[in-house]
Amino acid sequence: MGARLDEGTLRSYLERAVESSDPDVRQVHEDAFLTYLYTLDVFEVWGRSLARHYGRTNDWEEVRQVITEELISYIRQITPETVGSIDRIAAHLYFKAKTSVVRWLDSPAVTVASEMSGISRRYRQSMVARSEFVTKFEREPSDRELVEYINTKVTATRKNAAKQGALVSESDVSGRMLQSYSMDHQLGDGEGEGFGRPTEDSTVRVRGELSITTRRLAEIAEARFGAVTEPTVREVLHVWMEFVLDNEPPTVSSIAVKLQITRPLARERMRQVDSVLAILRGDQG
Repeated sequence: MGARLDEGTLRSYLERAVESSDPDVRQVHEDAFLTYLYTLDVFEVWGRSLARHYGRTNDWEEVRQVITEELISYIRQITPETVGSIDRIAAHLYFKAKTSVVRWLDSPAVTVASEMSGISRRYRQSMVARSEFVTKFEREPSDRELVEYINTKVTATRKNAAKQGALVSESDVSGRMLQSYSMDHQLGDGEGEGFGRPTEDSTVRVRGELSITTRRLAEIAEARFGAVTEPTVREVLHVWMEFVLDNEPPTVSSIAVKLQITRPLARERMRQVDSVLAILRGDQG
């Protein structure tokens, strides 16, 4: 697991916490236990390890936060009976951390974010390639030329590039895919026609599906949480999308800072956003 934890120290801290009848005294011992984990970099070590294990190395900070919040919540609620039944504290906590990461990975928020960040990544890749093309040929490429230039380079080194989703489209290089994730995006000619069915122009179809997805998210947010204000769930969802498309983790802390609200309120809004995304995934299932 990486972090070297002393089993006797862990059990001592927990037993003193759960045996205390005074809530304030209990919290002191809980804080001492969590500080012990923090000083040994347990949250970071486990965060990096689990992010690497699940192929999400770039998201290790988000994984660390998921683990931290899970363990803090668990320690605050743990009972004497539970502590007495645990054979190895460190292994038990690691299992709790791993389970929380699995839940997080399967959440609607992560599913939708992965799709969005993939589009954003391909757009940034095209900007680098555009600069290379101009330097090499001393002129601006058309979108079609840029797509051919990028995909030729990719397929030269990756045999299964198409299956791996590594190839780009004209919508990727033009940024139209990103525009489709704007809450205010209006459907263009042909967008959304025959939703979910093949059309002659797959670029228009996919862009239309993204637009419909975003519009549907806004509708669900309004219908389910229309009475929620300051900020509205739709406003939080919009900021959440901005973070994802900028390849930044939309954490409780980052949402709180961006919207200038408290962490508890940000956490509640994030739960509501996840609920909206869950409903969307159910619609599409």
